[in-house]
Formats: sequence, C-alpha cells, structure tokens
Amino acid sequence: MSVKQDTKVRSMQELQEVVGIAVNYCNYCLCWFLKGHPSTEASALLGRGESVKTLPRIVAGPAMKAAGMDITPEMQTMVDGMFYDTFSGTKIGRNDPCPCGSGKKYKKCCGRDN
Repeated sequence: MSVKQDTKVRSMQELQEVVGIAVNYCNYCLCWFLKGHPSTEASALLGRGESVKTLPRIVAGPAMKAAGMDITPEMQTMVDGMFYDTFSGTKIGRNDPCPCGSGKKYKKCCGRDN
C-alpha cells in the first residue's frame, strides 16, 4: 500500500477522517494479531510488566502550512491527543513457564513461533 505524496488535506474534517481510517486500520490489525483479545486483556494474559517505548510525535505544521491550512494550537493539541506515547510490557524469558497456563516452558509452547 502506498500513499500519494502530493495528497493534500484541505480541512480539519478531512484530517479527522483520514486519521479515523488509519486508527481503525491499526486497531483491526492489532485485534487480528491478538486473536480477538483487547490489548489490555492480552497484556494481562501475557503477564507483562513495565517498559516504556516512545512513539514519534505527529506535528501538524509544515505540510499543512504548505497546503494553505492555518494551524491553531487547538489543532495541534487535538492531533497530540489522538495518540499515546508509552507502551508497557516486558519480555517473557524462553525458559519461563508459558503464560497460557499449559505448564510447558514458553519456548516449547507459545514461544515456538518466535
């Protein structure tokens, strides 16, 4: 899938629609990857602890100004509020018991695919 580089967003409503489509696509892919479990439930099932991963900040600026749009602080705040900036989780060791509850080691059960 590719996105045309000369695509221009003409209004805030178009930006919201595009972001909504992208979010729905990401949520669908995540739901498929987690086999239907909500991300919070999957995290609890996997017994993940705390670690932090920072996501890039989307700046509503140069591209929008080039398209002739005025960027207000409210618009930037809205774009910033659409995305979270941390992910919590720790890696399961290969010799740890499998979090699925089978009683096997992770490397012999769910970790086999990794």
